[in-house]
Amino acid sequence: MEFSFNPGRSVETVRDLGGLTLLVNLGIMIFWMVVGWRAMKAHEKIAQMVERMAGKEVPTKIEE
Repeated sequence: MEFSFNPGRSVETVRDLGGLTLLVNLGIMIFWMVVGWRAMKAHEKIAQMVERMAGKEVPTKIEE
């Protein structure tokens, strides 16, 4: 079994892994932004329903 060290290839591998890490982190960031947006919209709907039950009509309309 032969072992050869090629420093040029290891730099390319690190660069490739860096690009992959960037894409994965970007995907995770977008996922959590969508989750947060949906949670905010759900909270607005719940708050609007609670205000209606309390007898206060909310002048703004929340779209689905």
